[in-house]
Amino acid sequence: MLDEWKGKRVLITGASRGIGAAVAKQLGALGAHVAVHYHSSEAPAEAVAQAIRDAGGDAFTLKADVSHTSETQKLVDDAAERLGGLDLLINNAGDMMGRVGLDEMDDDQYDRVMDLNVRSVIMASRAALPHFRRAGGGNIIHTTSIAARNGGGVVPGYTPLPRGLSVR
Repeated sequence: MLDEWKGKRVLITGASRGIGAAVAKQLGALGAHVAVHYHSSEAPAEAVAQAIRDAGGDAFTLKADVSHTSETQKLVDDAAERLGGLDLLINNAGDMMGRVGLDEMDDDQYDRVMDLNVRSVIMASRAALPHFRRAGGGNIIHTTSIAARNGGGVVPGYTPLPRGLSVR
């Protein structure tokens, strides 16, 4: 049943730690070829890729700031080139970018949160489409954390206001 992952070509954004790292290691153990994306955590990303290789899998790292469309496009294209195509994109990169109350949030903070948590997902998905078409199909998975449900406190832009919240 899990043999379906053998040979699959996978790009995981935000794979240097947490959910992304765990998914990368598991897919690598199942025989997928994994592109481990990171932005600033090079050593942890290399450790994830090395753990996959040590377990007999195939993995490499790629650096990009996915909050920028051009870097996201290059990331997806570079991953597909090195993997020999693309079968699966896992959009996992995301961050609350600090706890800032609604009354303290400025346009820059809002833009940074949206660029990383929304723009990156749309742009990476769009960039993957031509590679999926060449491969005869593909899949996209979007991950999230519990903070997307509860905001990790109150982080406007990261999560909608909870039902029943009143503002006075």
